[in-house]
Amino acid sequence: MSRTTLAIAAGITTVALAIVIIVLVPAPVRQFPAFSPALVSSPAPVRAVTPTPTLRFVNFGDWGNKASIDRETFRQLERTHDTLGFSDIVTNGDNNYGSADTFPAFVQTEFGRLLADGVKLHFSLGNHDVETAKKWQQEVNTPAWGEWDCRECLRPRPASSGNRYYSFYRAPVRFLMLDSNLMLAGDTDQYGWAVQELMASNAAGEPWQVLAFHHPPFSSAQTHGGVQKIVDQYKSVLTTLGVDAVLNGHDHIYERTKTTPECGDGVQYIVIGAPDLRPGDVKTPGPCSAFIWDKSQAFLYVVATPEKFSAQVITKDGTVVDTWELKR
Repeated sequence: MSRTTLAIAAGITTVALAIVIIVLVPAPVRQFPAFSPALVSSPAPVRAVTPTPTLRFVNFGDWGNKASIDRETFRQLERTHDTLGFSDIVTNGDNNYGSADTFPAFVQTEFGRLLADGVKLHFSLGNHDVETAKKWQQEVNTPAWGEWDCRECLRPRPASSGNRYYSFYRAPVRFLMLDSNLMLAGDTDQYGWAVQELMASNAAGEPWQVLAFHHPPFSSAQTHGGVQKIVDQYKSVLTTLGVDAVLNGHDHIYERTKTTPECGDGVQYIVIGAPDLRPGDVKTPGPCSAFIWDKSQAFLYVVATPEKFSAQVITKDGTVVDTWELKR
């Protein structure tokens, strides 16, 4: 599965949102002239024109139910939905730093307007989400928060899963929402299921494969940093199976990893835990770091077609600080 990565670091320069619309929103499908049977003696059937599927989604982790979270990030999500549009929110865990009792009200307060507009939520579990059984079971057992029943999975989950991971498809992207807490605990059932799910996705010809989970394989942040255990277990198989991007949180920054053989090896790894930002958490970029942002809250915005996977990082004030693109 061939792939080309293009990246442009926009630095601190503000890029007008209107310009981004021109760059990233695909041109509309060309309208064909109306067919008139009177123009031919033996009319042929009119073949329907199927538009190219386009998915717009946002992604971030480390965002939920905490007094220090800057709510302006959520207002920028609303503004982005108004201007650029997106249908799905994909999280990288640590959705709930607080209690299970207050979490539903928090979600409704911050995402209520987007939910009313039909935006769908898809959670993965972070370390703070599994602090108590009540917290993670609340997330797993709330149908509005992801396809936890695995109705869109390509393969059944093992009995040991606890429904803590799942996959879903939004054309043209297959998402695997994994639980890295289980990875760190040495669970192998999830690993085997993920490999089978990716193989089935390849067999189905699904254009893009994206993994979302909490603990990052690669990170330059001081607070946590990359997890070598996950690199050792997952890196080679993800490259072999043609995974396109891995989205993580845990460190409260934005970082894009190089896709060179010694780093991502063709897979684009992203850390985006910036809604609960730790300014200055990166003192020295690691050898695999391609771009870092730790100066203001931010989230990832993606436009995916079967041919392109185009991403930009938008701060709470609407500044675009990084863009990158995968091409078929």
